[in-house]
Amino acid sequence: MIGSLGLDKALGLGNQSCAYFIDPAYWGQGYATEAMWCFLKTFSPRFDLSEIGADHFEDNPARGAVLRKLGFKQTGSGMAKSQARLEPAPVTLYRLNLEELKA
Repeated sequence: MIGSLGLDKALGLGNQSCAYFIDPAYWGQGYATEAMWCFLKTFSPRFDLSEIGADHFEDNPARGAVLRKLGFKQTGSGMAKSQARLEPAPVTLYRLNLEELKA
């Protein structure tokens, strides 16, 4: 296993948000983009979602590049914590219209 991804409810991101983690040894090889693309195409019709949110910490621009490559649009900014960051840090917020993936 080189990483994981999933859905969650998150403040400021709408009803559902998605996230992923890839082992740093595999960064820059396209795995995050490929895994997220397959995940989005699979769960979108399964859960009948019309849109989904995502975010990235501002000091991790590579994650933002993956989200934009997948079609996410930047919608704002905020503060968030994670399992690895217990103190709030600045994040960039995104939305993706899943109806476009279903077509």
